[in-house]
Amino acid sequence: MITKKLSIVVLVISLAVCISTRYAAAAELSKADATKILVSMGYTNVVIAALMPGTGSGASGTYFSPNVATVIAYGERDGSPQQIIQALFYDKDLGWLNFEVDTGNRRVRLWTTTGYQELKPAGNK
Repeated sequence: MITKKLSIVVLVISLAVCISTRYAAAAELSKADATKILVSMGYTNVVIAALMPGTGSGASGTYFSPNVATVIAYGERDGSPQQIIQALFYDKDLGWLNFEVDTGNRRVRLWTTTGYQELKPAGNK
């Protein structure tokens, strides 16, 4: 009986370790990185009020994941004050980012902590 209980405990611990390493949380989003992304999106005078890790909204719904965070901030665009409530997403290669899929121009637009970039299919110039 003790051997059976011990086997179950070992199995549960093994599964917990496998699950926790398989679904490891994204890197924590810092206010400095959120500011860099918002600046790359064209905002100036950015002030981050709050970061809400694990939740965000986008065109396709609401997300609950360690790979998403909502940023609540103030910023200005073209000198005009703006309320900013923005979902940011985590990619293991790119880090924290915002994106837009622009099907009309056949591109994906990315704003990251290192700036702006576009991804296009081969042959699309």
